[in-house]
Amino acid sequence: MVAGPIRCLLVALLLAPIPAASTAQRAQPTGQEAFDRQDYALAAERWRHEAAEGAPEAALGLGLIHDLGMGVPRDSATALRWYLEAAGAGLSEAQFNVAVMLDAGTGAPRDAAAAATWYARAAANGNERAGYNMGLLYEAGSGVPQNPAMARSWYAAAAPAMSAAAERLSALPAPEVAAPLPAPRPLVGAVTRGSDPPRADLVWSVAAGAGPFTLQIARAPSGGTEPGAPLVVRGETDLSALSLPLPPEAAGRALAWRVGRGTEEIRWSDWVALTPGAATSPADSVLILVNPGDDPGALYAQELAAAMRGAGVEAEVRSAPAPASETRVDYTAAENRPLAEAVAASLPVVTAPAQVQEAPGGIVLHLVGGGAVLPAGKPDAGPQAQPLPASQISTTPRSGAGR
Repeated sequence: MVAGPIRCLLVALLLAPIPAASTAQRAQPTGQEAFDRQDYALAAERWRHEAAEGAPEAALGLGLIHDLGMGVPRDSATALRWYLEAAGAGLSEAQFNVAVMLDAGTGAPRDAAAAATWYARAAANGNERAGYNMGLLYEAGSGVPQNPAMARSWYAAAAPAMSAAAERLSALPAPEVAAPLPAPRPLVGAVTRGSDPPRADLVWSVAAGAGPFTLQIARAPSGGTEPGAPLVVRGETDLSALSLPLPPEAAGRALAWRVGRGTEEIRWSDWVALTPGAATSPADSVLILVNPGDDPGALYAQELAAAMRGAGVEAEVRSAPAPASETRVDYTAAENRPLAEAVAASLPVVTAPAQVQEAPGGIVLHLVGGGAVLPAGKPDAGPQAQPLPASQISTTPRSGAGR
């Protein structure tokens, strides 16, 4: 348990000014203004009103005054409830306070594992003290597997801001880790409420060794069993938690996530639901990239995507500068290889086998060459412009297709 030595720090954090929930002019003082004037009863009243309007800073303030008994009776359980409300909105101070209370068994029974996930989320959102505590937890094996390698990673991240972390890092010998290392185990994936842009807080445990880690978030059909579209967002870290901003196209969609370890050969976890009803296992999906301005290629890409969807494979077309000089198929993991090889074998304009590359969402078809990918029968089509009709694309691996 690491809560005892840092309770004084918790109080210091709680007494720091909390940003006002709104910059609009009000006839009455804001909760923060009342708090700054030490009118704690009025602060509690105003913060309740602001929290009801969805202001996470007000929820943090309510947690503060109930935790310390300022203007209201001291009530740890109520404080924890308000801290959780603010923590769910992504406030790292609130996430840290939740972790401290769960670590100490204050306001709720002690839960070392839950405390570790909240410390990790707070650290992923910029709280250095929480990162230092994650180092302590991995060093001791409290709430997470005992793993000196991950302890070193967390200490190293916190060391620039905390001399204590630098001291622990220098005192901890570099561990000897035997390969192959197991895939990370996802623990918590949560989309913060009310942040702009929305963020996904992702936490995983590491039984042995350290990073680097790669994160993927993909769209998934609601109620389905597989992610059904290419990657929404990707991230990398050496730690065991990461907070990623979500793009506008992710709004309102079912999302799933996974974490992998390594660089050349990534060992992936299973897919885990990030939002309710999302998919929980890997998917067959293809992202088709077409050069901007390549109208014939874009038209054919849409036909290919429609044919793939008809065969039960999710496909999406995007306009993006091609990183290659000729049409090619890339894939990331072994599970993607059969479909990648089938796509490559189905298109005569693909002259090279499917390649193992960093492919967002699993499989990427880079469609290059304008007229070289026109469907048969189009005017000015050259000798390479005779690809199979889109309706004939096969998603079953062919003998000898690729390596």
